[in-house]
Amino acid sequence: MQSKSRPHHSPINGQIDSRSRPGIAREVLGTIAPLCSRYQITALDEFVESCRSFAEEEVLNIAILGRFKTGKSSFLNQFLGRSVLPVGVIPVTAVVIEIQYGPQERADIRFLNGRTEVIPLDRFDPC
Repeated sequence: MQSKSRPHHSPINGQIDSRSRPGIAREVLGTIAPLCSRYQITALDEFVESCRSFAEEEVLNIAILGRFKTGKSSFLNQFLGRSVLPVGVIPVTAVVIEIQYGPQERADIRFLNGRTEVIPLDRFDPC
């Protein structure tokens, strides 16, 4: 899911922070980079630059991997706050599924032959 400047809760005091995530990351990196330079911690130069580049991205991709029947779909349903992915006694999601935030709920299904079909999310069945 992606968010440009949605307020988020601070893990420290639970207060809502209206700054954008890239803005917060720039602020933190703006503190860390000079400290690394001052104390000549060159081993972190590449890592800090990588973090700076990553902080500018608008999309965060996270892969959920695991063996069959280990609760990946259940975890994602819980994370999303509702049942989107099917859960069953036998493996039911044997395909790659990508979830992202969008202006409307829908499923874009891409077939092996290149064809794409857009359907309402309530008709989505990844089996």
